[in-house]
Amino acid sequence: MYRGAKGAEVAFLLRRLRARLGIHNRPDKLRVIATSASLGSDADTLRIVNRFAADLTGKEPEAFQSIVGQREMPEPAAPGDSFEAQMLASVDVEAIGQAFSGDALRSSLAPIFAFYEAPCDSSDQLEILAHLHRLLNGRPFVNQLIRAAAGNARDLGSLALDVFPGQPNARRALESLLALGTLARQKSDAPGLVPTRVHAMFRGVHGLYACLNSLCPGRQAEGGEYATLGRLFSAPQIRCDRCGSRAFEIASCRNCGTPYVLPYVETGRIGNFEFLWGETEGELSRVQLLPFSTRIRWKWESSAPGPPMAPTIWDIVFQRTYFSCGWLSRAPRASALQRRRGC
Repeated sequence: MYRGAKGAEVAFLLRRLRARLGIHNRPDKLRVIATSASLGSDADTLRIVNRFAADLTGKEPEAFQSIVGQREMPEPAAPGDSFEAQMLASVDVEAIGQAFSGDALRSSLAPIFAFYEAPCDSSDQLEILAHLHRLLNGRPFVNQLIRAAAGNARDLGSLALDVFPGQPNARRALESLLALGTLARQKSDAPGLVPTRVHAMFRGVHGLYACLNSLCPGRQAEGGEYATLGRLFSAPQIRCDRCGSRAFEIASCRNCGTPYVLPYVETGRIGNFEFLWGETEGELSRVQLLPFSTRIRWKWESSAPGPPMAPTIWDIVFQRTYFSCGWLSRAPRASALQRRRGC
């Protein structure tokens, strides 16, 4: 946040402060303490940091002294054995998360108390978590977890092999240990025994495509019956492989969840286009088509090629154009006409 325009604003504000205090020509009168969570320790990095702090505050680089720390690693540290892995794997983590009373929490932690032969008689949740902290604190396999994960983002699978090597239930045991280490604490405002930051990675869907035949026989659910959309595809599709209707990419409104179709028309011809494209190549503009009900009476032409298909009516954004099962057709104005606006 102290780079670019924002950094320049902060630098100017600090100089205005010095001018306001009457020490604009006495930078030694201003003491600056700057901290960083990702400060390096080599000589070149510290020299760059001092120069950056001087440029930001208007002081000289020699006026700054970099103080770096050393991470303390707990001892002793050793991988967990098969008995410890089995004990941790037997803990019901979901039951711990759903324990809203002290008795329920104590019951869910019973395998740990029994393993170490240290029962807990209290029903107070804070006392139960403090007892759990006393049981796990200083255990070699807990220290092994802290040493293996401290300062580095680790994949859960590889971390499990470091903490419980050769154990078939290593991943389940590690998941339980992470949950227990986060909960175990001496006091309510104290950090957990194993402060954990979990990065959940997910891959979004690349795209979802749908057939526009309302009576598509290939629809995954209740095929052949009326629905807004027909068969769904996880890959780009020009036509449905079951009924031959046009297929387009679909999306949904973030606010209300209404589905809409994403076709393309020739740029500059949104008012008089003749074809809806499913591809993005060429001079095309994307439009959005919304489903809605209408009183317009449709006349189905039996001479239309392809299998019988029920007409699906859509409204193209900012236009009054309709199409039926991939075949474009003009429709008169209707009071039921809807346009997509902000939800």
